Amino acid sequence: MFRLAKNLLHDPQAADDVIQEIFISIWKNRKSLSISSSIEAYLTKSTVNKCITVIEQNKKFQKTEINDSNQYFATQSNEEEMDFELIQQCINASLDKLPPKCKAIFMLCRFENMKYKDVAEHLEISIKTVENQMSIALHKLQEDLKPKLKNFYSEKKIEFF
Repeated sequence: MFRLAKNLLHDPQAADDVIQEIFISIWKNRKSLSISSSIEAYLTKSTVNKCITVIEQNKKFQKTEINDSNQYFATQSNEEEMDFELIQQCINASLDKLPPKCKAIFMLCRFENMKYKDVAEHLEISIKTVENQMSIALHKLQEDLKPKLKNFYSEKKIEFF
């Protein structure tokens, strides 16, 4: 749960808070709580849903943070470290532009190595929805990253795509 939340939020402290809130909620509602699926599926879905809520609440803050980070990277002197961090920042910024549920599905498939069927079961959605959301995510990421990385690599005289 923590790893999933950390991958979705890019913030270990926020991930820890999300997990703690989920368990507090479970404890408070333990007498009336009815889990119809496996506990693993319930906890995964709770984690994703809580992370989506946090992402939506912090969207405005994240946009400001990305702009501040871009200014920070422009002033760094260690070129190799800056290159890696800039690429990582571009990827994270592109991921943050995805709709929350699309991002969650992408993160589960790509970073948690879950199969489409497992993601569909955990989120209680159809496999076709997972396939469609992954297609949308990959298309949007490619669309967003290709010009950024192409410009980056052309400045470095490295072929890209």
